[in-house]
Amino acid sequence: KLTEFYEKVVNKTGNDAFLAMQRDMQLRLQFGFVRQDLPDLLNESIDGIDRVSEIVKNLKAFSHVDNAQWQYANLVEGLENTLKIAANQLKYKVEIHRDYAADLPEVYCQPNQINQVFLNLLVNAAQAMDHKGHLFLRTWQLEQSVCIEVRDTGQGIAPEHIDRIFERFYQVDSATTRRFGGVGIGLALAQSVVVAHGGRLWAESLGPGQGSSFFIALPSRPTWRLAQE
Repeated sequence: KLTEFYEKVVNKTGNDAFLAMQRDMQLRLQFGFVRQDLPDLLNESIDGIDRVSEIVKNLKAFSHVDNAQWQYANLVEGLENTLKIAANQLKYKVEIHRDYAADLPEVYCQPNQINQVFLNLLVNAAQAMDHKGHLFLRTWQLEQSVCIEVRDTGQGIAPEHIDRIFERFYQVDSATTRRFGGVGIGLALAQSVVVAHGGRLWAESLGPGQGSSFFIALPSRPTWRLAQE
């Protein structure tokens, strides 16, 4: 508004020398382009800041950097935050379907570690689908445990491998190695985290080309926590 005011003042003078100086200065400084482009640049910058803030918020929620200790946590919220972190792996090739039970109890856990397990399963599922596929996420309560299923419509797992994919460094072929943690330790570490929480992690598959399901069952309160209470 200030520059427009000065421009009007100069124009009102009708002084040819002042008008020529104004035109020359505006041309040399590319003022027309700046005046037109600056609002878009500012809006893009603000949009970028908003996106960075959202990423930081998601990362903090994913890793619980404010509190990495044992605490009660909502596993569905953790799963949703992890989905945001894995968005680049999932978008364009995966359609997500959710079936979350209502009123699930919170689970006493280390949320950052459980979120890492979720991330491992989600990325594995994405890598199992060479083309467009479906990812089914389900949660339910079974007695005193909260259960999570991550099911994909990908390449599946042969029966002879299903019981060995949680072994450290177990590799079958390049495709299977890529899917299950690079050098074969991703699922082994995930299982060790779940076991440390007093839970179970297992897989089921109808075989190659039939997709796979990974299940997690976590007690809402581990046995040692019950003893403390």
